[in-house]
Amino acid sequence: TVGISVVDTVTTTIYASEFTDDDSLSDLEALVVTNAPKECLLIESGSNKEFNSLKQLMERNNVLVTSRKKSDFSTDSLIQDLNSLLKFNKGQQENAQALPETSLEHAMSATAALIKYLDLTADEGSMGQFTIKQMERSRYLKLDAAAIQALNIDPPAGQPVGMVGGTVTSILGLLDRCRTPQGHRLIAQWVRQPLKDLSLIKDRHDIVEQLVKDSELRSALSEDHLRRVPDLEQLAKKLSRKSAGLQDCYKVYMCMLHLPVLVGSLVDADSCSAMKAMIIDPLKEYVGDMDKFQEMVEQTIDLDATEAGDFLVKADFDDELKELKETLDKLKDKLEKQLNKVAEDLGMEAGKNIKLESTQQQGYYFRVSLKDEQQLRNNKTYDIFESIKAGVKFRNNKLSELNEEYLATRERYEEQQKSVVGEIMKIA
Repeated sequence: TVGISVVDTVTTTIYASEFTDDDSLSDLEALVVTNAPKECLLIESGSNKEFNSLKQLMERNNVLVTSRKKSDFSTDSLIQDLNSLLKFNKGQQENAQALPETSLEHAMSATAALIKYLDLTADEGSMGQFTIKQMERSRYLKLDAAAIQALNIDPPAGQPVGMVGGTVTSILGLLDRCRTPQGHRLIAQWVRQPLKDLSLIKDRHDIVEQLVKDSELRSALSEDHLRRVPDLEQLAKKLSRKSAGLQDCYKVYMCMLHLPVLVGSLVDADSCSAMKAMIIDPLKEYVGDMDKFQEMVEQTIDLDATEAGDFLVKADFDDELKELKETLDKLKDKLEKQLNKVAEDLGMEAGKNIKLESTQQQGYYFRVSLKDEQQLRNNKTYDIFESIKAGVKFRNNKLSELNEEYLATRERYEEQQKSVVGEIMKIA
């Protein structure tokens, strides 16, 4: 009997399975191919034949093998750990012992080892975030490493996904035209999990057919809507672990702000029933579910400041924040005046030939195009500190002084707002 457990820390899901396998461990290899893990924990067993067979299986599927003590696979504290880690549904008995997955003895030993190895119970942000599921082994066509290689599903080892020297080297490289990080992950998963369910295959084909025929919708999704979608899985993980910041909340907010426009495009396209059931209806639910999150962001984050790359709590939360905000606003006015003075000195148009820009690390600076750099040469008034394809970055003494003052004031503001940010993250 083989027991297997997979922990996906991005989606905070534990998958478990237990089955009788043949001498070649073909079912286990199919699960390894399907799930594409990065690392596998095995009970250290020296020259044991079973251990070596498992090690060879993992290595030919490019999975790092890590040996662990047999005691790490003990399930003595497993139920207690799962009770802390799992997110139970409303009205559900909050006892992992009652879940069908915990009856899989060997799979639970593997789960116990993973929880210890990843030290999940030591991370407060993991508490109440995980779900546990049994793997759906019968839903997908069974593939092994030889099939993956023969079908060129993945690119050769060491080669990137996509074109190499103008040639596509794998099925994944041919199909992966995704715009988002989660899209790249999903297509990589799907090509390793060929469906056997005819109705689901037809649904996917209907959606693909609509997007193939409707070039306007396809272009709008690829070139506009999906470019605005950040890595929501990673952001959700950071929010659940309470390790997110204001910028993370802002990224989710901006995505949710555009989501109704995306949904509207799909609805206007007279979408097929599969598109409606699998994509439009779930997205509509998300729009409603995120209303309160959007309200919270609008009430707490200074959205005007985000335009300059600053992610600050609104000043009216605290008297000291108000004072610091006033100082920042005055400094911004002085920075703008410097832009106008320097533009006049160089015979340029402020905001057009010469721009005042800022980054989180560098603060404020002037930028002109590479072709206008000659006007700065031999002019000791200006200090060029970076020259890139997008242009030349520089400052004069006055801008440097104002920038240092601005950065110091912003740092004080961020320190003062920490307690408020902590409360915002709890709500988020």
